[in-house]
Amino acid sequence: MNRAEPAIAPLQSAPIGVIDIGSNSVRMVVYESERRSPHILFNEKLLCGLGEDLAASGALSKNGLDMAYEALARFAHLAQDMNLQHLDIVATSAVRDASDGPLFMERVKRRTGLDIRLLSGKEEAIYTAQGVLSGTPEAEGIVGDLGGGSLELAYVKNNRVKKTKTLPIGAVRLLGDESLTPKKRRALIDSALSEANWLSKGEGKDLYLVGGAWRALARLDMQRREFPIPVVHHYVLSTDAIKEALNWSKDLSGQIVNVAARRLPTLPVAAEILDAVMEHCGSRQAVVSAMGLREGLLYNRLSEDVQRRDPFLDACEEMAKRLSRFPEHGDVLMAWLDPLFSQGETEEETRIRRGICLTSDIGWRAHPDYRAESAMYASLYGWFVGVDARARAMMGVALFTCYGGSLSHDLAKSAVAVLEKKDQKRAVAIGQALRLAQRISGGTASPLSKCGLYLDNERIILKVLTPDSPLIGDVVIKRLNALALTLEMPSGVLVVNEL
Repeated sequence: MNRAEPAIAPLQSAPIGVIDIGSNSVRMVVYESERRSPHILFNEKLLCGLGEDLAASGALSKNGLDMAYEALARFAHLAQDMNLQHLDIVATSAVRDASDGPLFMERVKRRTGLDIRLLSGKEEAIYTAQGVLSGTPEAEGIVGDLGGGSLELAYVKNNRVKKTKTLPIGAVRLLGDESLTPKKRRALIDSALSEANWLSKGEGKDLYLVGGAWRALARLDMQRREFPIPVVHHYVLSTDAIKEALNWSKDLSGQIVNVAARRLPTLPVAAEILDAVMEHCGSRQAVVSAMGLREGLLYNRLSEDVQRRDPFLDACEEMAKRLSRFPEHGDVLMAWLDPLFSQGETEEETRIRRGICLTSDIGWRAHPDYRAESAMYASLYGWFVGVDARARAMMGVALFTCYGGSLSHDLAKSAVAVLEKKDQKRAVAIGQALRLAQRISGGTASPLSKCGLYLDNERIILKVLTPDSPLIGDVVIKRLNALALTLEMPSGVLVVNEL
């Protein structure tokens, strides 16, 4: 698959939903359509703790059951009112393992009309791994999904799920077993992990983290390190950071945290499990995925052709369709910039530049005084997957520059902080080239076919056809010179009879 190729799936007429009944939470998510990178229309969860009593009684928590029945009744009403095209209702470890799991499912059906599909451990692991692949198609290594009742593991390679294993070592379950001392708990975790004798396939590769407890650890680490772009998807936890989390997660008093209070007690156990998984896999680092079981269920419904599409570029194209004056302009801009940026460009750099070109016109609907800020916010905090903080920052700096923003602005500091100097320079240059193109073209595609940028003996040349030379005014020359200054090259304009 050529990851640089933009593609977009057709929109469906109605949203689709997933209700996920887990050991710790019951959640409903509604996506706007059945497509490669859909926006979330609704997302609500309740920390019911259905699996809190499993270790002691083998049954679902009584308090959790009351909360779950109430939440599911509400979700059933909402699903009907939302006129969903499709609704998937799935239950995982707690309901799967509890003695009263079948009775719970029967009562839910009778009270709400919701027909729950009970996933096996293998199905849960496969769907979760597919969710990770939906957001990180190039993922190769071990996927770990830590739930309240179980840990699902999978080995992914070449955009396929190769192996799976489900283990009864969820954070809530282990925390609820009062017979376990920390030493015995670690021994139990290690013994369980040894059953997955293929974990060594993750040696030297990334470990992909799914699950609320591990995401909470990542958010806390992000907060402790004052990471400038607080987007948890694709956030990296080093082996040292995980070792540190074993200590600081034991005492969270006085910390300002964006974590539900009911989840906090599970974090020390979650850190222990993560440390053990890292050791058994030999992974080089842990990468957080905001995509998991629910996204895997959605991804599994797509055709293979749609699955192969790039989620980042798909989202950029959709954003352009919604916000740009001329959505088709992105591909024209990409080709127009090729002579300056394509030489020596890595595949990932090409991909990021294409995303920037596709979204280069998204700021025009904002107030003229705040278009740069609007574009920066969209880049840093927009619903993009398949990209890390570096890509978001490059996109933000490029679009901020495109709309006349200065990197001395406070808003730009977050983006600049995660970029190396060469990436910052490249992003600024792309932004200035787009700013030049916008001034020449007025935001349309046609004028760009009448002129072009070229490199000639380490000099930037803007060539324009003779009949169209009036396009090149003083403002255009000023923007060309600004681009040349950033690239540390002289510049010039040539009026020619053919390009």
